[in-house]
Amino acid sequence: MFKKTLLASALLALFSQSALAADKVRWLNDWLPAGDKAAIYLGVEQGLFAAEGIEVEIASARGGSDVVTKLATNSADFGSAGLASLLQAKAQGEVPVVA
Repeated sequence: MFKKTLLASALLALFSQSALAADKVRWLNDWLPAGDKAAIYLGVEQGLFAAEGIEVEIASARGGSDVVTKLATNSADFGSAGLASLLQAKAQGEVPVVA
């Protein structure tokens, strides 16, 4: 329970910093929802983001490369993808996305 709360709190802090200008953010999963994405769902379900005035839309992309592309083109604000997807994109050119 403590780990879930800690992870949700960390995500809340991250979203709070980036959502100062906008109250709605879009989160992209790299594929289907699974246990490694539980923190974002937990934060939404328990109202942690809503309590800070942040509305989180969760969507699924078509793999990590799709997440990196959509983050780089501002089609999403946050997302989860494997590090290999980001490194591959960075090897091909400048990508304004960080891990």
